[in-house]
Amino acid sequence: MKTAIYLFLIISLNITPQKRICFTFDDFPHVYIQLYNDNFMKNSMQKFIDTLLVYRVPAIAFINEIKLYNNYGFENAKIVELVRMWIDAGFEIGNHTYSHKNLNLYPAGSFKTDIFLGEKITNRILKEKNKKMTYFRFPQLETGKTAQEFKEIKEFLRKHGYETAPVTMKNEDFYFAAAYSKANKQKDPAQMKLIAQDYLSYLPKFIDYFEKQSEFLFKRQINQIMLLHVNELNIDYINEVCKVFINKGYQFITMEKALSDPVYAIEETYYGSAGIPFLESKAIKTGIFYNPHKLKLFRGTHIELPKYLKKP
Repeated sequence: MKTAIYLFLIISLNITPQKRICFTFDDFPHVYIQLYNDNFMKNSMQKFIDTLLVYRVPAIAFINEIKLYNNYGFENAKIVELVRMWIDAGFEIGNHTYSHKNLNLYPAGSFKTDIFLGEKITNRILKEKNKKMTYFRFPQLETGKTAQEFKEIKEFLRKHGYETAPVTMKNEDFYFAAAYSKANKQKDPAQMKLIAQDYLSYLPKFIDYFEKQSEFLFKRQINQIMLLHVNELNIDYINEVCKVFINKGYQFITMEKALSDPVYAIEETYYGSAGIPFLESKAIKTGIFYNPHKLKLFRGTHIELPKYLKKP
């Protein structure tokens, strides 16, 4: 039934998928999980999962396991159930550290501990299916301030069976989502609708922006990896978000398939004070970043966010 619905959507939109993208959702099971009761979270997660299945999106979520514990340090069985729901639906899940720890702000040893703590519950559930987490996403995309830190953590991840999950399309959904949640708390449906409409209008421009970077660097459209967050806005509008990408000619693929693109075989060497997406790190590696004319062409026109959005 879900396959038939997906095919109908493709035909009705008159789209032939030519480009490929992997949807990744950070801060699983929810960015603001502490604000909602367990039943609301379960219903929201089911809605989220059902929509992704309809559109055949083989998404991967990156979890912060600190969210699976209550204030007393014990596992919250109802929140852990959200992880099981995600895994049972056939989706992948990766490590995003236990507490969303930023490597650039903490010693490497502390960061390693956070990686270990961030896999305890999820790997226990995955073990039931003879699986384990194999992908890791750096919080804030921060990979270390020094070459030594970068190499140490990179080797640590390799030894423990993790592959780093890059990002080519870094979405600003966080700012839209914060405003959306605030409007919901204030019981302002008109403002919520405005924010959602602005978000959906922003996404096509956002896609164009990164497609141009791919074309500039590689003379083609690479397999893209999209960074989204599990938040109220994306849960409520995941149907419309999927349609935006289908309208842009995208086919949804797994992380493994995305990383099969030869561009990801290029060794990642970037480290520094700011976390940056994959395409920008390659602009640095090729020297484009240091050529003002080429950098301007690479970056193109900055996408302005609505003025009412406040960056935290």
